[in-house]
Amino acid sequence: CPPLRQVLLAYGSGGVIGLFLVRFAEPAGGVDDALWVVSGDLPPAYFVTDEAPTPLEALALYCDLVDGWVETVLDHGDLDEAFPVETEPTEENAKALRVRLCSIRQLISPT
Repeated sequence: CPPLRQVLLAYGSGGVIGLFLVRFAEPAGGVDDALWVVSGDLPPAYFVTDEAPTPLEALALYCDLVDGWVETVLDHGDLDEAFPVETEPTEENAKALRVRLCSIRQLISPT
């Protein structure tokens, strides 16, 4: 990881989720000068900002990426094709994570 230039809290819900915009002093891997980083009471992740320029889009993308992992686990699919999620790929974990993702979606888009 290159030196950090700035870390901004882009969205937070106490004890549930933190979304950070991490900006680097020089591009990471020679390509990305910023990444979204998600942490909280769910699996952590980081991903590029290209497809999600705003915090709400980043949270929606996180939910979509991790939901793909949930579906893969529940369908007994190939996890090599899914977004990497740092938790045991069990049906119990997948179902619990699905509940958390629904909660996050409600936080960012309460309709």
